Amino acid sequence: MKDAGGYLKSVKLPSDATISKLPVTSGDTITAIRRTDLNTGDLACIHGGEGKAPVQLSVVRRTDLHRAQAEFLVGWQRDSLYGVLSSIDVSGRAFVVKPLPPSTSDTPVRIAVPQSARLKAALPNARSIQESAAFRLEDLKPGEPVYVRGSHAGSGSEMNASLVLRGGYRGILGTLVEVETLSSLIRIREFGTDKTLAIKMTLGAVYRTTENLTDPMRVETASGVVLAPVGLADIQPGDAILIIGKTAEGALKGDGLAAVTKFGTFGVVPKDPQGRISWLIAK
Repeated sequence: MKDAGGYLKSVKLPSDATISKLPVTSGDTITAIRRTDLNTGDLACIHGGEGKAPVQLSVVRRTDLHRAQAEFLVGWQRDSLYGVLSSIDVSGRAFVVKPLPPSTSDTPVRIAVPQSARLKAALPNARSIQESAAFRLEDLKPGEPVYVRGSHAGSGSEMNASLVLRGGYRGILGTLVEVETLSSLIRIREFGTDKTLAIKMTLGAVYRTTENLTDPMRVETASGVVLAPVGLADIQPGDAILIIGKTAEGALKGDGLAAVTKFGTFGVVPKDPQGRISWLIAK
């Protein structure tokens, strides 16, 4: 097994050990599986074995993880838009955006900006997600890129914003191709464009989404999603990942402020009344 630090450890599994496949989403059931059902890349936790307690191996299959990750990111992509400002109506608290890749549509979208929406501008050359400042709607100028999170209202040509991010930063969605741990470089195949992007990450800015945790390092986002830090060694090729970052127009490399995926290690234990370790969310 590879532990949270990336070190390999040999584990002897007794012949009478119980092997359970844990569900990825709520509502599924825990099922017993055989040793022959285990595959390289599965997430696993060995527990028990103290005193007369039997050894148990809990597993989440990597294939199940990939499916859950893809569903999570498809939903994120549906509620996001990156493009260039065409026009702004400050008094009506709205603006129009012409989508840019990876969007497959170039139809302009009208964005309604309620008072509750957060307007954030990433500072020039920012290397941390905290390096941002609020801005006013009237500060926006036609021709500049914006990234919008929100919900679609009616047709696909209208959207209600909950977050507007200025400064060229956006949500970059893709499938992990390779991780260079020493240089903090993540290569992904971007959804929508199928381009391979090389993103230089800020150290310590990789997270997993999760339910309520007892870990003091947890981070709760404004939207209520709870994040827990993980290492670059925890993610594997094929995993779906979201990076908040930016790339120059047409460039295949860029900088990332934070990366989020849908799983992590067993190093942080969620509140679990049944005493069974799990590490995925249903959100």
